[in-house]
Amino acid sequence: MTIDDSPSPMMGEKIDILLEYNIPAIFFSIGEHMEAFPGAMLDALKNGFVIGNHSYSHPHFSDLSNAEMKNEVLKTEKIINDLYAESGIERRTKYFRFPYGDKGDGLRGRYPSFWRKQDKAKKKEFQNFLQESGFQKPPKLDPCYHFYKKAFLDQDIDWHWTFDTLDYDNTRSDSFILERLSSEKANNPLVSKRPKEYWLSAGEHPEIILIHDHEDSHDRFLAIIKTLIQQDLDFQTMEFAR
Repeated sequence: MTIDDSPSPMMGEKIDILLEYNIPAIFFSIGEHMEAFPGAMLDALKNGFVIGNHSYSHPHFSDLSNAEMKNEVLKTEKIINDLYAESGIERRTKYFRFPYGDKGDGLRGRYPSFWRKQDKAKKKEFQNFLQESGFQKPPKLDPCYHFYKKAFLDQDIDWHWTFDTLDYDNTRSDSFILERLSSEKANNPLVSKRPKEYWLSAGEHPEIILIHDHEDSHDRFLAIIKTLIQQDLDFQTMEFAR
């Protein structure tokens, strides 16, 4: 479970929900938000959750130079390191996720294709920066995600996702959002041509689920969690050292 854009004013309640249902998670957190609500982050660490880097101001990285991109990461790293130190956790495993999934390559979060121009050199330079800075890749995924591999997402250091809950999508009804979680036709472009074998809760293939810590979709967060725990899912704790 990965949770983007924390902390919001509702993060404390989200932590309580996750603890109630025994769901570990990585909070991919924004530097500006952590400065505003440091207490929520310390509470997350105290309860065994992991903080990942989600940039300082949540910009589209395609709009930034490589130097500006690095600054977004490094400013946030200092905040996260200070929080870990204050919480008494001596070491951490470093994870990074781009805002909007925008890797700074000009695609603005869209997947590569022959008609979309991609700045591969800029992307490579920043991926090297992430690796040299000690950030860790997500776990290896099942081969069914042919599109994930086709887009080279399996080679990148940053964390993408395999299933977007669409909790933030105000154009979708609550019933659509919740029914999609158990649907065999979830319209997931990352899944191969065997949807009945690879819907969200089918089999033992790994997933990286994306949900958000947004104040205006907090009620959806609870409803989504309640729906997810009804599926045949085993939520994993990422290895990290205390």
